[in-house]
Amino acid sequence: MLICIDEIFKGTNSTDRIVGAKEAIRRLTNDWSITLVTTHDFELCDLTSKNNTPVNNAHFEEYYIDDEIHFDFKMREGRCKTTNAKYLLRMAGII
Repeated sequence: MLICIDEIFKGTNSTDRIVGAKEAIRRLTNDWSITLVTTHDFELCDLTSKNNTPVNNAHFEEYYIDDEIHFDFKMREGRCKTTNAKYLLRMAGII
């Protein structure tokens, strides 16, 4: 079974979102399915499986040219190590 979830529990307060997402992901991680979850919540990147099913992180990276954000859409191993919200807020003139 292939399970794809984009921004799990988006719109929920952050505390409840993390608790609910962790449990949902744990229940969907098993030997007979591939579960893909997109998230901006770094707390979800440290999950482990309750039944020793491998849990792997992957991410995309951004780069900047002439005050514009770009993505090469190459999937890389591991969790994301960068953030871009402050840069985007600065580009929008908010900060």
